[in-house]
Amino acid sequence: MPEEKGGRKGNKGEKVIETTDSFVERFAVGAVVTVGKENIVIVEFLKPVLSLVGKEDGRIIGHRGELRPDVRIFLPYSVAKRLRDALNEQIKRVEEG
Repeated sequence: MPEEKGGRKGNKGEKVIETTDSFVERFAVGAVVTVGKENIVIVEFLKPVLSLVGKEDGRIIGHRGELRPDVRIFLPYSVAKRLRDALNEQIKRVEEG
């Protein structure tokens, strides 16, 4: 593949967009959305945390779990609106199959 100006190799006319050193990827099963001061939209993504539960003699009796906040992002109102629109479009595509 040809080397594109300002990026790694990609298809003709394309470049790979690099991530930052602090980029994170998480699997979330829930989200909480609130609005803070100056209309900053706060999104907290939740992840499940499971623990084994046992008796004092060491016998395992099951699992216990809960959802815990894992990632919090702060979005200006205008960015939150674009995210809402992008999510609506992607959900529409999935539902239309």
